[in-house]
Amino acid sequence: MIMVDLYNLTKDLPLLSIMAKILPQDTLKWRLKLVESAAAYANSRLHAIKAQVLMLASGKDNLVPSKNEAQRLSRFLKHCNVRVFEGNGHTILLENGVNFLSTIKTSQMYRRFSKHDVVNDFLPPSMREFKSSPMESRWNRVYMGAAMFSTMEDGKIVRGLAGIPDEGPVLIVGNHMLCGFDIFPIISEFLREKKAKLYGLAHPQLFQLDEQHFIIPIIDILKQFGAIPVSGKNLFKLLATKSYTLLYPGGLREALHRKGEAAKLFWPEKQEFVRMAVKFGATIVPFGVVGEDDISQIILDYNEMKRIPFINQMLNDLNQGKTNLREGMVGEIANQPLHIPILSPKLPGRLYYLFGKPICTKGKENMLHDKEYLRKLYLQIKYEVEKNVAYLLMKREEDPYRGLVERLVIEFGTLCYSSISKTQSDAEGYREIEEKMKNIPIILMGCGGVGRQLLHHIVSCRTLHANKGIHLRVVGIFDSKSFLVVPDVSSMEFNDTVLMNICQIKSNGLSLQTCVESGKSEAFSSPESTKKLTDIAARLAFTLVDCSASSETIGAITQAVNLGCCVVLANKKPLTSSMEEFDNLFLQPRRIRHESTVGAGLPIIASLNRILSSGDTIYRIIGSLSGTLGYVMSEVEDGKPFSEVVKAAQALGYTEPDPRDDLSGMDVARKGLILARLLGHHMDMNSIKIESLYPDKMRPKTMSLKDFLANGLPLLDNDIEERIKKASSNGNVLRYVCVIENSRCNVGIQELPKESALGRLRGSDNVVEIYSRCYKEQPLVIQGAGAGNDTTAAGVLADIFDLQDLFT
Repeated sequence: MIMVDLYNLTKDLPLLSIMAKILPQDTLKWRLKLVESAAAYANSRLHAIKAQVLMLASGKDNLVPSKNEAQRLSRFLKHCNVRVFEGNGHTILLENGVNFLSTIKTSQMYRRFSKHDVVNDFLPPSMREFKSSPMESRWNRVYMGAAMFSTMEDGKIVRGLAGIPDEGPVLIVGNHMLCGFDIFPIISEFLREKKAKLYGLAHPQLFQLDEQHFIIPIIDILKQFGAIPVSGKNLFKLLATKSYTLLYPGGLREALHRKGEAAKLFWPEKQEFVRMAVKFGATIVPFGVVGEDDISQIILDYNEMKRIPFINQMLNDLNQGKTNLREGMVGEIANQPLHIPILSPKLPGRLYYLFGKPICTKGKENMLHDKEYLRKLYLQIKYEVEKNVAYLLMKREEDPYRGLVERLVIEFGTLCYSSISKTQSDAEGYREIEEKMKNIPIILMGCGGVGRQLLHHIVSCRTLHANKGIHLRVVGIFDSKSFLVVPDVSSMEFNDTVLMNICQIKSNGLSLQTCVESGKSEAFSSPESTKKLTDIAARLAFTLVDCSASSETIGAITQAVNLGCCVVLANKKPLTSSMEEFDNLFLQPRRIRHESTVGAGLPIIASLNRILSSGDTIYRIIGSLSGTLGYVMSEVEDGKPFSEVVKAAQALGYTEPDPRDDLSGMDVARKGLILARLLGHHMDMNSIKIESLYPDKMRPKTMSLKDFLANGLPLLDNDIEERIKKASSNGNVLRYVCVIENSRCNVGIQELPKESALGRLRGSDNVVEIYSRCYKEQPLVIQGAGAGNDTTAAGVLADIFDLQDLFT
């Protein structure tokens, strides 16, 4: 109810034009007399109101002067909180853009007991509040362009927040940017990716600022998203409740720094938070953030403002009676006067965040009173923050999308910043937030080098895929002995922490059996694993990814495809089995991708399919399909002995542990067979003429690896040298290539012109020349890195992504 005195109402009578049109004049006068009588009584009793009062007022109320009246009443009511909605009219609670629940929460009207508890009485933002926040708007996200990275336990830096622990208490400690530009992207990303509340410890003075001075109610938004006043008591409550807590030791001094102090730390000498973190066994995550210099420029800082008399007086008045949390300390950390620096906006770059490797203090409770340990831990955290900042400053120079213009091109071209889908949140928190994305369940066969790298890529690309509306859900993983799977493949998945743990376990040579967690995963050994896979395929459409090196996966793969699943292959052997098995597998070609079987991530197979789909006829393919043999042949061309080059390639990691696996030409032959079959040629491995670079008497069955390297290899030098000289006299070079032509496939050394794409090949790249009706005189040439776990896994991930249209 609005209580008005007659004098003020009469003074603002012109505002009542709408009421005059609705009511007859006599009726209006009679009602005004009633108001006068009621207002007189109400005003006489205002002093007796002790309860907390929340008053809502409108800036465009044409019936009554609610804004002026609210300000008047706030002078009489002892515990009055006024919220003015400048853009709304008289029927404020019926109009769009007014969220009464948000107002109740930010004014601290909601509480369980007589006194408001900033931790226990906090209600997380609802989906509507999250999406309607100006900081979460699509264009603000594009403007800021926040790029977030975190560090896994093994030290690998990944995109997104996968490196942040899934269980609290977690204390996130870092540097503050100018005016706290860094806060909102962190809070938003935690809600979006971690589905977790992140409490931010903020200067108490912020909660006493008058919101009417701001175009956007920044303080209310901070409260709404978890900001609470910094104090030892509040930090104790947060850690005790195992919360995610954001802390800036540099506080106001870093947030309101001077010119030339961007990304500089102003931390106190005293280890204020470390002891409490150790007490609760919290995990501390140091982070660094840079980018304010790409968004704004300081025109006048505090030191310059103090030199201007009238501004100096304003600053003195502003800080009169204000709390200095660092009072009594020495140095710049104690220099924390409140002020608002005068800024000039810039055509923005972007913000970069790097969350360092988590520092676990669990089990260190016995060190609680060890001052030396606490000091070293504090210095370690500070060092990690500074290191993260330095790393970001260096790496951002390599970012092609650092500028706003480049990001806008992406925004308009691919709509990579997708909206968060509508969903409801419960009163307990933001755990029900989910992106409306296509879910692609994945079962991985093979957890060797390529398989582990694929899992790393999946984790590091979470944000990228989410922006494109895709979520890759790993539900099962095979190794050579067992099948690890989640109990409910339709609703559960291995989270990113588990995936990284699996990678670490497999890197150590252990079995997946060691990863079994009660209620979270179960393991099956052969032959139960094959039956379990079939059972899953019968009730869930998933993508089966074969990154193994086994020739025995063809049966499971074919069965999965026939049951409606998709298959992605890095393993060549299923595609080089018998022609009958190949034909059975490709009865559903739309569900199969195998780009990484030839040329790792190079688009060789995709290019062939596009050419064939256009009706063009491919009549010849010639290519160097082995990075190892490409390197060897280009090096011996410079006069180096063949044996020495092979040993050097082995030392560089270019070859298999036994170089004969590469020198036999079998790997190239398998790739050639895959390409030939794609062209429609019905052939098997026996149809391919293969030139081995060593004789039968040097095969692994007849000669040991040690003997081969010491005695066998040098015997091959003269023959290779003679062939090189002969080729050179003809103006040619030697290359180990695969040639597919006239329904034949040959693999071996050939003389090629020096100026051809293959003749110019150096190092371990793959090169493929495709001749067709359209590419007759000048072939289509595809060249690039054609080997390596990273490149191969990237090609597999792209294939998985290419199947998205088959999932809902």
